Amino acid sequence: MPTLVIFKFILKEGSMNTDIAKKLDQVIQLLQLSLLAQRVNTLSDQRILSFNVNGNTIRMSLPDAQCDFIQRVILQTNHFFEAALLSQVAKMGLIKPDTVVCDIGANIGNHSVYFGRILGAQTVLSCEPQAHVYSTLQQNLELNGLTTGNAFNVMLGSTSGRGEVAHFESLNHGATKLKTSTDGPIEMVTLDELTASYGPVGFLKLDVEGFEASVLAGAERILSKDRPTIWVELTVQHGEENVEATRSILEAHGYTEQRKLSPTDFIYSPK
Repeated sequence: MPTLVIFKFILKEGSMNTDIAKKLDQVIQLLQLSLLAQRVNTLSDQRILSFNVNGNTIRMSLPDAQCDFIQRVILQTNHFFEAALLSQVAKMGLIKPDTVVCDIGANIGNHSVYFGRILGAQTVLSCEPQAHVYSTLQQNLELNGLTTGNAFNVMLGSTSGRGEVAHFESLNHGATKLKTSTDGPIEMVTLDELTASYGPVGFLKLDVEGFEASVLAGAERILSKDRPTIWVELTVQHGEENVEATRSILEAHGYTEQRKLSPTDFIYSPK
């Protein structure tokens, strides 16, 4: 049995007093950090990880794997982040080569690369408002032979305008929260505006940390005419008001929950 597993078993069984348990927990954390550092050091100087999925060689730039949660998971599992959820979506057959896909809250491109390389979608629009993360997104698209012309360093909202970071998560860039701001540094556009020249949107993945309702409010044409299948993350941790507002918008446009991928991930389809 691996050492870390043994330590965790001891702590779970409560066979040690509190002081010893705390010290063992500290040892476990140090060992985990040491193992992570060793794994990071195995990457190339460019911090690029290569792994195989369904016969496809995937290359991912992971410049912040030492500290960022999503990049760390990719490195430790040698696989896509949220691989089980992506596999469920693949099995549902929702994305075809001619499907126009929107990845809103694309982060470093984990889902965009999966949609483009594994599922073969020829048009994947990727939106990531954080400049540093957006740079990594562009690199990962290039590394996997996907165009960067459909990647946008913008945030999505109910109207065009400006925005800014409301709360930065240094240990999980994907959990960073945004807010509108009159003179903020981030450009904000509506999803209808962003997709106007691309034809009907067929699949929309939405993970914007509590901004879901605002994004959908700016997607009236898409919801009314394009009628895409929608993968949305919803959690009360981002506010019950946002969850209720998001569901209300979807229901008002004739959408129903088709599948629950996880406790916080849902597939909505038009009736």
